Amino acid sequence: DFETWGQQTRWSQGQLVVSPRRGQVLKVPLPATRYAGTKIDHLPRDWTDYTTLELELFNPERLPLSVILKIEDTRSIAAGYRYDMRYNGELQLLPGWNQFSVPLQIIRTGPETGQLDLEQIVALSLFEIDRKRPGYLLLDNLILK
Repeated sequence: DFETWGQQTRWSQGQLVVSPRRGQVLKVPLPATRYAGTKIDHLPRDWTDYTTLELELFNPERLPLSVILKIEDTRSIAAGYRYDMRYNGELQLLPGWNQFSVPLQIIRTGPETGQLDLEQIVALSLFEIDRKRPGYLLLDNLILK
């Protein structure tokens, strides 16, 4: 969550805002561009003691929003950030707050070639592809359980 000092600085894009009934959340700008979103590369590297990745995202728009959850390990980055060697999951955000719970087994077996090494996770990204107009989303409670 973003109640702890310094959490916002771990993300490539976003600023802390206060959300009613939620406290501080990360407001992620979504400019009109090919890939609009944010990335964190300061996170626990070893995910083997966990079973689930949970997160909450707020879509302020009237229509659903499709956001990509990308997770990379050292192997996928060493191979030149190859699409087929990382986890790429699509999250459908309805208007308002959305809760997601992604089993790490799905993330581990997500790459088209091989498996993600849950002992060597180095980055997590959330982004929209081909954004037509500026907007934003809110992120809260990104948790490994």
